[in-house]
Amino acid sequence: MRAALADLPDGTWTASDVLDSTGPRPEQQRAVSIRLELTVEGSEVTFDFSRTESQQPGNVNAVAAVTASAVAWALRSATDPTIPANGGTQRPVHLVLLPAPSWPLGRRPPSGPGMWR
Repeated sequence: MRAALADLPDGTWTASDVLDSTGPRPEQQRAVSIRLELTVEGSEVTFDFSRTESQQPGNVNAVAAVTASAVAWALRSATDPTIPANGGTQRPVHLVLLPAPSWPLGRRPPSGPGMWR
């Protein structure tokens, strides 16, 4: 992973997207933003979700492990899908998450992947 990251240009990029709603109930009918700042520095990378909206009612929240898994999959897909999926490949990958409760770091009672209701 470090070699694949070292091949990327250093820099910071931002991305954002919006969900139209978080579920079918009236209180869930509002847009919700997810924001990412991605920084590559040498053979390290940081995924900063700290500007993402807070935890939402509905099945759109994720525990930290689900967020980390999604980041690992996206990073391997964008660099080299043959990189083994093991702990060593994640050492140069850093996550910045809002304190719970937040969208990418959910806490009960709102539901989401990997959460119990």
